[in-house]
Amino acid sequence: MTLPLFGTAALCRGLEEQTRSVVRLKALGTETPNAEADFIIVRTSDNLKRAIQNKHESIFAIDDGTGCLLPVNGLPLRTIAVSAQFSYFDAGDVIGIHNQSGKFRTLYRHNSRHNSFLMTERCNNYCLMCSQPPKNIDDRWILNEIRRSLPLLDKDTRTLTFTGGEPLFTAHMRSRSRTCGADRRPDPAPIDAAAMRKVVDQSASPSPTVHLTNSEDASLRKRADLPGRRR
Repeated sequence: MTLPLFGTAALCRGLEEQTRSVVRLKALGTETPNAEADFIIVRTSDNLKRAIQNKHESIFAIDDGTGCLLPVNGLPLRTIAVSAQFSYFDAGDVIGIHNQSGKFRTLYRHNSRHNSFLMTERCNNYCLMCSQPPKNIDDRWILNEIRRSLPLLDKDTRTLTFTGGEPLFTAHMRSRSRTCGADRRPDPAPIDAAAMRKVVDQSASPSPTVHLTNSEDASLRKRADLPGRRR
């Protein structure tokens, strides 16, 4: 079964101060150390009553399949509601959401061992195995979203993958990647990997392993004397 990793929230309110928000999901009854990012998960009417009684100001409601989970009145100021198809969301998951449209995408799943961050859709490296053509768009918001996500990840995360084609295809991307975190892991890898290590969360201890996509492919392509760009 393929999980839906993006969708549109049925309700998104209280986040109007920013264009995009990064949200970390927390279990009902647990602390919310990051008041801006942490949202309590509610799945039933009883969950919702408890959250309101406990004066949680931010809730993330996952519909129970009835379509009647949320009342018209009495909701906390900051509320996000999604349909039952996203019932897989769990505590520790991180999502990015466009506040005006309610469109969201899953950035990190706590229960998954294979988490990856798409860094750009503008890569024009044209690797032979890649089916993603470059898009002529301004997608700098993606890096900002990643930067805000990293401190929210589980500290026991061992592996993160950074992809989107060649993430370091311009000096601008290399510079921006360095602002996402601190170099916590010595690595004799080539310069691309050394630059990308900057994306690792400052607070991760022990720090995750960072995987880069397409760098090895580029190296193989040079050895095989194959063209790096389509003509």
